[in-house]
Amino acid sequence: MKDYLKEVNDLFIQYIMASADESTDRKKYRKVCALIKTYKKACGTIHSHQLITELRERHKRRPAFLEELERIR
Repeated sequence: MKDYLKEVNDLFIQYIMASADESTDRKKYRKVCALIKTYKKACGTIHSHQLITELRERHKRRPAFLEELERIR
């Protein structure tokens, strides 16, 4: 993991962003949040907070998704 942190980080971000873009209801938002929790364990809190901030800005008009993201912090 230490040798490939950047690659793992990039793959997680790509997958989570794609999943978030395709999500349309609260159940799918929760699945994205579960992925973020796994990402947080793998890559650290700082990276996960940056990702959450980016997702909040990118999906401003999805209040249910924003609520689910708040529960992660």
